[in-house]
Amino acid sequence: MALPSAALNLAVLAEGALTSSARARAVRALGCEPNANAFTQDDLVRSPEQWDSLRRCSFPGADLFGLVASFDFSRKEVESTYRRLTRDNGWTSDYNVRHAFSSPARVAEVMRASVDYLPSSLHALRTQFNQTLLESFDRHTAAEWMEQNLSPLEEMVDDLEEKRRKLMSGGGGRGGWPRRPLPDITNDPKEDDKTHAEEKDVVQEKHAVDSVKSVP
Repeated sequence: MALPSAALNLAVLAEGALTSSARARAVRALGCEPNANAFTQDDLVRSPEQWDSLRRCSFPGADLFGLVASFDFSRKEVESTYRRLTRDNGWTSDYNVRHAFSSPARVAEVMRASVDYLPSSLHALRTQFNQTLLESFDRHTAAEWMEQNLSPLEEMVDDLEEKRRKLMSGGGGRGGWPRRPLPDITNDPKEDDKTHAEEKDVVQEKHAVDSVKSVP
């Protein structure tokens, strides 16, 4: 995994700067295709890890390098999806889950498009890492890496699946949208009950006044 960085650093030291000659040396040392677009100034700014540029190279550990590149893409995708669905989306946010309040059709649509494929994608990654990591590390190191890196992503997806279950059963069981705002669960329940009682009294008084006004 550290070979690309070492190759580029040694080439730059030999040339005295990141010249085209230094870049060619590093690309050649890593067994990349001659036309590989790696280590250019623009490419290093765009992608410091060089995930895409070094995928077709043949240095020792290149398979693991490519797999970590796939993991990095999946990590960003899962984290972005989790943040969007739990904070930004108007049907699947934590607020919706706490109140068991949403539209089942919308939840099914959002989850189908954003979540359904993630479990199989992460399972495939775990299988590949199980094989590839053991080519270079012992099983304890491999297990530790996956627990610290893959397991948190799987837990996020499991949490989204649980939110789907709650919203499809809780939100779907409602007969319709309530007439009043949802209760403020951050308040003291006694205060909330008192507020609702006061609101009820106001409504009853208004009905009584309207009834008196309607008497000929």
